Amino acid sequence: MKKNTCLFLILTYMSCIHYGYSKTHEVGISEKVSFSVGDVIKLKGTDYSVKIGLVPGTECAVPGFNCGSGYRPPHPSYDIECGMVSPCPYILMDYPVDSTTGYLTIETEESCTKNRLKNCFLTYARQFTTDEGCMKLKSPFSRYHCLELFNDSRRPENKTLCEQ
Repeated sequence: MKKNTCLFLILTYMSCIHYGYSKTHEVGISEKVSFSVGDVIKLKGTDYSVKIGLVPGTECAVPGFNCGSGYRPPHPSYDIECGMVSPCPYILMDYPVDSTTGYLTIETEESCTKNRLKNCFLTYARQFTTDEGCMKLKSPFSRYHCLELFNDSRRPENKTLCEQ
């Protein structure tokens, strides 16, 4: 009985280290927020939220020396809830610091264009399997950088994006 109690206390303590201090943050567009595993980030006035999880990574082939190809270290994961809106108009820009912490911003097409964040549109494009989603973006800057993910896009309306 005593061993089970000790094990329970140890597991509870370990759980508190990773998840016990989780917070819910409510932020606006382009507002940088620090996160830890277990936190939830909500966008003010919307149904959009992000729950921060943890991907445990893969095992290292030779610990302490060479992990080899295919090795992935532990890192944060992002479970995004966009509500009933599809495709999701919000873009998560994440900047992990280590396996359990980092910071992020939630962006829109307008904020990404204003701040010249090219990577926003590559991130946005990942929710699509074809270039069709990029065509819903308003600005030439947005469409141009979204289409970088779709090398085979041959739409006639895209021929002048470079000049625009």
